[in-house]
Amino acid sequence: MILTLDMMIHGIATYEAPEDFFQYVKTELQKQVEPDAYREVTMENVVKKTTIAIDFFIKELIVDKAVAETDKSRSEIESIINKIEDYSLN
Repeated sequence: MILTLDMMIHGIATYEAPEDFFQYVKTELQKQVEPDAYREVTMENVVKKTTIAIDFFIKELIVDKAVAETDKSRSEIESIINKIEDYSLN
């Protein structure tokens, strides 16, 4: 399962609530493993992959790209990313 920068940008641009963002990512990742009935995409994996991706892609790159490709302001994008980073499954 690969979480791409484009997937992150689309999710951030489309969904403000972390739950909605993670559900979108889960759905996209599930599409990648559908042919393999033994691979399950759990919400725990989605949250973990997202946190790793934010660190890997460098938060500023995500913010810059999301601002350039959406109608959201820098502060709106940063707020959404902060909610995603702070999200807990508990």
